[in-house]
Amino acid sequence: VNKEWQAKVESDWGTVYDMGVAEFKNKCDRKSFVRMANIIIDEFQIKDIKILEPGTKAIAVVNFKTTHMQYEFNLTAEEEWWWEDGEWRLNLLPVMELPFTDKK
Repeated sequence: VNKEWQAKVESDWGTVYDMGVAEFKNKCDRKSFVRMANIIIDEFQIKDIKILEPGTKAIAVVNFKTTHMQYEFNLTAEEEWWWEDGEWRLNLLPVMELPFTDKK
């Protein structure tokens, strides 16, 4: 979780994509994901990580600060992580609900 959010602070969206679950990567290519990832993350704090199903699923809660059009927002993200191929992977599938993720 820390590696993911540090990558977001550094605008390293390729690293965030690489941490995603295979099901997401099969539906959205890396280039499209990086192109649409235009949020600026100024800072973050991991509030909680809970293992829901050992070796299967976890939830991370992260507070973060973002700036958009010179306005500062303090928000909270709840992320689902899946155990996949021997490591924890970020479930990016909720991004699929957005219109820009057509895989060609």
